[in-house]
Amino acid sequence: MQLEKDSNFLHDYYLSSRSEWLETNGRGGYSSATLAGANERRYHGLLIAAGTGPTERKLLLSKFDETIICSKGRFELGTNNYGDTLHPQGFSYMKHFRKVLFPEFLFEAGGVIIRKTIAMIQGENTLVLIYDVVQADDPFQMEWLPLLAVRDHHQLTHANDAVKEEGQFNNATYHTKLYESSPEV
Repeated sequence: MQLEKDSNFLHDYYLSSRSEWLETNGRGGYSSATLAGANERRYHGLLIAAGTGPTERKLLLSKFDETIICSKGRFELGTNNYGDTLHPQGFSYMKHFRKVLFPEFLFEAGGVIIRKTIAMIQGENTLVLIYDVVQADDPFQMEWLPLLAVRDHHQLTHANDAVKEEGQFNNATYHTKLYESSPEV
């Protein structure tokens, strides 16, 4: 089934936050969120990994908040709902959403047009994010802020002092283990 939405729909947070997409890996893991880019339910997340049992799942990566940095400024593409505040409001930069095979978001900000594609690898707890530069008036940089949770997908995470803050880069891949008992991300 093909799903497409234009900027009129996407810029209306009420509508776009009530429409969802879902990607699965064929073994119980998934990736899911709203078209607005906000996680509105505890079951939303970029990487929910399947465990050994049929119902065992861990939300490892809640989301990435991406930022385009160019001569025209900083443009935050993420969207987070804090109850009484939406910050940032990246849904306002969305031009198009479609899901034919994989969810694809088209963002336009500061003279830069980026296509973000989200895919799960079948049979693996692996998420692939592809960022294609469709157009750029000038050179730009991107920042990615990973929001890690590492929790049972039925639970919620609360502030705690048990989180380990260290991580390492190996072969252009970032690795971290937030808790002693958690899997490496």
